[in-house]
Amino acid sequence: MRITTIYAKTIADLAKPKLLVGYFVPLLTFMLFFGVAASNNMITEGAPLFQQEAELFSVSLFMAYMLGVGMPLQAVCSIFCAMTIASEAQRGTLRILLSKPVKRWQLYLGTFAGIVSYGLLIGAVGLLASGLFVYSFTDIDAIALEAGVFDALVGSLAYGLFSITLVTAVGLALAVYTKDRLRTAVGGFVIPVLTFVFITVQLFDLDIYDDFALYLVDPNRHFGNVFVFIHETVGGRLPTDTQAFIGAQIIGAYEQPDSPMHVPETLAYSGDVPILLSVVLLTAITLVAFALGLREFNRMDV
Repeated sequence: MRITTIYAKTIADLAKPKLLVGYFVPLLTFMLFFGVAASNNMITEGAPLFQQEAELFSVSLFMAYMLGVGMPLQAVCSIFCAMTIASEAQRGTLRILLSKPVKRWQLYLGTFAGIVSYGLLIGAVGLLASGLFVYSFTDIDAIALEAGVFDALVGSLAYGLFSITLVTAVGLALAVYTKDRLRTAVGGFVIPVLTFVFITVQLFDLDIYDDFALYLVDPNRHFGNVFVFIHETVGGRLPTDTQAFIGAQIIGAYEQPDSPMHVPETLAYSGDVPILLSVVLLTAITLVAFALGLREFNRMDV
């Protein structure tokens, strides 16, 4: 039994129609709501092509970060971790699997790669669906889709890969330590739930956020910094309107402009949490979680 066999088995175990329906039905519902709301507030009907492209690009990044490769995808990858090693250990079938001619690191790595690959495929479908929704409910020229939607795909998929790799590393480590599906899923859900909570706190501009320096432990701030870093690495500096709406208001990676009527050509990065610090921190968490999970899996008594 090779690592490719474990990889294929993992994807087959995860590709359950009920799970896909349970994920995509609420996701597409929220996409429809957010798509209509964002389109009505951010896209100007009858605008010149360059303006359509810029506004559509901002909406595409908003939909990607919040939905397409954001919190819902992180949550479903936590469930995937619970459905694989944790489920096998709880049912007792992991012992049978390990009796096959396969090394433990191969089983762990094959499972890890299967979850990440399948999650990225689901993320790609979500990104394309969000672009379709925005286009369907706005009066935008089809030619604007290239710069407005497809130019954002590479960066968003790269961020999705980073995000679900981190969640999968943490989730599989929890699966090995707990050997329990429920605790693995609940533990993995902590990341997207905290991200949503901190987004809410930041949007309502509560004083406690700055007074207690909550941005230091805010997953939204760190994931948002990585989102900005990847997009700017792939496609260059984000447009100012995108910086103001996504980067400053939602993520907090940029300083808020003093006045919405006097927005500079480009916004300064927020000094609270440097972008590179977030990249290094989340990368370190991913590597440490993967290493700990693999070590414990090699030592696990089944």
